[in-house]
Amino acid sequence: MAEPLTGTLIVSVLRGRDLLNKDFSITGKDVSDPFCKFQAINKDGKQLCKWSTKVIDNNLNPVWNEQFSVPIDEPTASVLLKFEVLDEDLGGSTDSLGIFEVEVKSSHRFDQEETHTLLPPKKGEKVKGDATINISYRKGEKVKVNAEAEKRAANKSIFKNMPDEAKNSMKELRMKKDVLTECEEAKMALLIGAYKQYHNGAESPCFAIIHDTIPIVGYKYQKPSYQVDEKSLVKDTWFRTMTSSDGAFKVASQRIIEDIIAFQLDKKNRGMRDGYLNDPESLFCEEIKKWAADILSTFEKTKTARDKITERIQYLEYCLLLPNLFDKPSQLSEHTIQRVMVNTRRILKYQVLAEIEKELATEDAGRAFEDLRKHCVKLIYNAYQFLAHVFRAEVEGQVTAADKLLKTLEEDPQLSKVMGDELTKVMDSIHGVKSRNEKYTFDLGQRGLKSVLDFLDLPKLSENDPNLPNIFSGPLSGLEEFFRGNSFITFKYLKAHALLLELGRLFVVIEKAANCAKQGGTLLVYGVANAQLNALLDSTKAMIQAIRDEFTAVCKIAECAFEKLVYENKATVERSKWMGHFQHVFPASNMINESVKEVLRDVADIKATANAMTLYERFQKAQNDTADFLSSAEGFSQRTAAVLGQEYKKPEIKEDDLKKGSIDNTEALFAQINQSVNK
Repeated sequence: MAEPLTGTLIVSVLRGRDLLNKDFSITGKDVSDPFCKFQAINKDGKQLCKWSTKVIDNNLNPVWNEQFSVPIDEPTASVLLKFEVLDEDLGGSTDSLGIFEVEVKSSHRFDQEETHTLLPPKKGEKVKGDATINISYRKGEKVKVNAEAEKRAANKSIFKNMPDEAKNSMKELRMKKDVLTECEEAKMALLIGAYKQYHNGAESPCFAIIHDTIPIVGYKYQKPSYQVDEKSLVKDTWFRTMTSSDGAFKVASQRIIEDIIAFQLDKKNRGMRDGYLNDPESLFCEEIKKWAADILSTFEKTKTARDKITERIQYLEYCLLLPNLFDKPSQLSEHTIQRVMVNTRRILKYQVLAEIEKELATEDAGRAFEDLRKHCVKLIYNAYQFLAHVFRAEVEGQVTAADKLLKTLEEDPQLSKVMGDELTKVMDSIHGVKSRNEKYTFDLGQRGLKSVLDFLDLPKLSENDPNLPNIFSGPLSGLEEFFRGNSFITFKYLKAHALLLELGRLFVVIEKAANCAKQGGTLLVYGVANAQLNALLDSTKAMIQAIRDEFTAVCKIAECAFEKLVYENKATVERSKWMGHFQHVFPASNMINESVKEVLRDVADIKATANAMTLYERFQKAQNDTADFLSSAEGFSQRTAAVLGQEYKKPEIKEDDLKKGSIDNTEALFAQINQSVNK
């Protein structure tokens, strides 16, 4: 004998499928508004309870997904569940869409979905479709679920017992849709929650709800506070509110508003009943239009705007994927709320956000190259100050070999831009000096004269050059005695000067890159210059590291001289002219190391950005500056390879990079995707 039931049955009414349509309007396009009710009866015929799901508007495949408690206070051999699916008509009347029954015993297969074919309530009536439920059993437990269902039941009981006058008044409100249906109340709750989640808890006036009751009978209902009228369907009404808006995305705002109005007009032309403008779909549309007109149309291409646009895109995506909100596209029209949301998201993401990202990328590129330029200036200045002191011991009234090195640096056309030599050139012109760019020479004794620049040409400079000991020999060398006549010291000293000249050449290339970035950095950072840019950055890194290593080596040589003078008790300004310079060596060396770190950090940042954002190649600008940059960068990279004794390899643009920039029109891309999907 089967064990009697006692405790609680939990009945889940999940969904209906392929229901019969019993709604017919003038256009013939209305669809049933189904809900499901059931009653539970024990073996003795006593009714245990009765419940109804929420109404799902305009849907032949409704998803109710609601649970209900069936209390079993007295043991019973079985419980009969009688289900009926109904279509709620205007004014609260109903039409049956089919029935089915389930007898539940303790041997029932609980916690499994079961689908039942709908049967006609009366012989000869036409029905179709099925319904899916799930039944759970909590033996000996008292479980209560679905407080909302209890509220609905109370309201329906009140409505049933209303005086005819009050009942007709309520029917009229529902027919005009001045009040929300149960399904719409649930959707509004989802909308309000979604909006708060993505707007820091703020509330939209478009989603404000009025909670009210009918006097005397106490029937509770909800209605939207934000009332929409026919003017909302006229685009000029919205465009007039945007006359004072002059943001970068005014046209995008107009496109969004026009698209939404097309959906709303289509909805109107499908014979929708009065009050349709105040349902959740239309209120959602009004919120988007209001945001586009009041906020989006005022945005400029800033980081703040980017954050707000991103927030709005995330909000739309969340609503698109939110179950029971707008998850069932209409079968009646190509214009659907889903299409409105997707099109709005597409405009925001692939037009508005892309333009902001492009603008910010240009600003970031300009700022990054300006930082690199600034730090290179600092490095050049500190390196020059270092070389002016590190081995120096002036001879009054004489131009020494060391002086010739510094004058060569000062008069270098690239370094003069950094060292600020413009006023000197003007003064020379005033005094009739035609040119200061003379070729300084080293006197190599019996070997004759040789241009200083010949020794500062790094590819030709050799540690085995027999002339090295003769360059800084004797009192006119301009160096402390410790540093004279030594091939190794002379080589390191010359190489440090030569690398500073190379850094001047690099500075010119970086200036061109910075200028290119200011005028349209997307081409430089993400376009055809991307491959050469990477090569330049690699060359810059190698050059800066070489400068750091050589200047460190020179600094160590100076330190050896200092220690020797200390041991010989000559480490005073009176006994060694060089000691007046030595006090500047280490501060300048520390500044060089700091500048090197800054430049290397700039190079790493620019390279990371350049290699991460090739998507925007199509936004190419500043073609002349870019061509100039390409030529200068390649020349510098070739020279650096020669300086460092490496083989130069011309950088190649990757085919993948070119492919990334091949589609100019995002809408065309989506059209291609949609076409392939349809096929």
